[in-house]
Formats: sequence, C-alpha cells, structure tokens
Amino acid sequence: MFRTPGSLPQLPPLTYRGKALLVFGLAALFYGVIFADYSITLIALVVLLVVTMARVLSLVNMRDIACRKEMPLLVRQGEQFCLKVSVRNHKNVMHAFDILAMDHLGGGIQAGSFRFAGIAPAGEGSAARTVVARQRGAFGPSDYVMSSHFPFGLVQSRVTGVTDDTLRVYPSPRLPFVLEKLLGTDLGRGSSKQAPTADITAEFRSMREYHDGDHKKLISWPVSVRMQELIVKESNRIATTASQ
Repeated sequence: MFRTPGSLPQLPPLTYRGKALLVFGLAALFYGVIFADYSITLIALVVLLVVTMARVLSLVNMRDIACRKEMPLLVRQGEQFCLKVSVRNHKNVMHAFDILAMDHLGGGIQAGSFRFAGIAPAGEGSAARTVVARQRGAFGPSDYVMSSHFPFGLVQSRVTGVTDDTLRVYPSPRLPFVLEKLLGTDLGRGSSKQAPTADITAEFRSMREYHDGDHKKLISWPVSVRMQELIVKESNRIATTASQ
C-alpha cells in the first residue's frame, strides 16, 4: 500500500546552482541600489523572486507524494526476482516533476533508483528492476527516499518514508550427495549405457528409495531434494527389464 512520507522539509535547500543565482541576485541588487541603476535593480529583484518562488514550487511539487513497493514474500538465496516501485501523486491540480525514488531494501541487495520525469495529478508512475537476494533472513520494513531538483535544478527537496513490505530469503536447497554423484556419471548426462531399467510407462502407485538400475526419468527431483536422498516413482505394473 502507499505510505505517507515520514518527513518533508519546510524549506528545501538550494542547490549549488540555486546558491550561485542567489548570490548573483544579491550582488546585482547591491550594485543597482548603490549606483541608482534601475535596470540592474529590476533584474536583481526578478532573480531573487525566481529563487524564492523556486523554493515554494519545490515544496509544493513534493507534497502529497507517496511510494509503494511490490515484491515476492519468499525468495531463495541467490535467486533473481522482480522489485517494482510505484510513486503516486495525490495532488489533484498539479503534476509532480523530476521525482527520483531510491529504494533501500537491505539483505545484500544494492539500493536502486527510479526516475520519473512527470506524474499527472492523481496519477501513478511505476518502474521495476531485477535484483538478487545475497543474504538469508527477513528484511523489512524498509526505507525509501524521494528527491527532486525541480524547478530548473535550483532546489534540492527530499522526502523519506518507510514501507511495511518484508522480504524473507531462505537457503537454496542442497542436492543430496548421491544425487550429485549421479549427475556426474554417464546416467546423469543422459548416456545410453545404463543398467536394465523398469518400464516407465506404467501407472504411478507410490514412491520409494532409488536403487541401481532405476531409470533416471523415474526420479522425483522435488521429493529427492526435500528428503536429501534419491526417491523414485513406483508403478503398479510388474517391472519389466530391457537389455542394454
């Protein structure tokens, strides 16, 4: 769900560009007043007005902006998954411009950034990236940061918040030793040189441990990984064997 930002600066600070413009405006105003130059004084006042309005517009631009994340609840360690970040503009009369959303999920997952040039009133922008969970455990709630240099790169406004999303990363299943050994043999590589095998077209009846000579297609891989030993499917039909 969309979360209300945790903090919103009352007076967004100026960027280096904004500070340079402010210094220029003050210097021009000082020069125009000292030397009674009406044109320079007027230019200085316009520049100072632009800087002041930029701070107001920046504050309004970041107001009523919320962020949401979408991701799986459970993933395996080392597994790739999709992380989607959405930014919604709850204002009804003004676009949200130049929004940069930074996601900090943790768990060995590198922070990602998503830029939205413009989000319409009561609209939403979404972006996704593929990430890999490097560490095991539960991660979340997680922080997010939204920032903007609107307008004209003069002001740096910033909004922070927290989402309740939690990611649980569990260990990747390990192959049983006998299974790894099997995969390293001709049988695991699909060689035709096999021991006599049972008829694999029979109707399924139950499961049992793997025995030498069982066809590899009878192996139930999900059950084998869970039980940490090779498990094969057993059929109702009386097993018939085929020579090499």
